[in-house]
Amino acid sequence: MRWVVAGVLSAALTWPGVATAQQQKETVGSLLKSGFNIVAAVPTKIAAPGLILQKEREAFLCFVSETPTSKTISTLYCKPIE
Repeated sequence: MRWVVAGVLSAALTWPGVATAQQQKETVGSLLKSGFNIVAAVPTKIAAPGLILQKEREAFLCFVSETPTSKTISTLYCKPIE
């Protein structure tokens, strides 16, 4: 019975249109286009600065990277702040 429930849940989570907001890959650019603002920058020891983006009561922490030869700053990943 557990295998059937696990299979149904797995299928539901991978079905198109059922993905949650956390499963979608957010970037600094996509958040800015959605009306978020950068409210803080956080230095880290891993050389990838963190940016805190906020829109009303919703906030994300994003880590970005760049190199001297890169044309843009790229998003490593973003996570919602709860």
